[in-house]
Amino acid sequence: MIPKPVVEKGWQKPSPGVVKINFDAAVDGKRMSFGVVARDHDGFVLGGRAGVLENNAGAEWAELQALAECLELT
Repeated sequence: MIPKPVVEKGWQKPSPGVVKINFDAAVDGKRMSFGVVARDHDGFVLGGRAGVLENNAGAEWAELQALAECLELT
């Protein structure tokens, strides 16, 4: 058996001046919720938003709405 090479994986701190934006969305029946958070290179939260919308949309549309909120935040 040939052993697999060891590869170091894990989070690495981004370069100074880099802002990372994470977003996610969820759908429950006719309700869609989303969240957005922006962090700097040290992990300090620069801003964010969350919301709930009453519309009958699928998961793909919920993620698209969260992406639109990211663009508004930037």
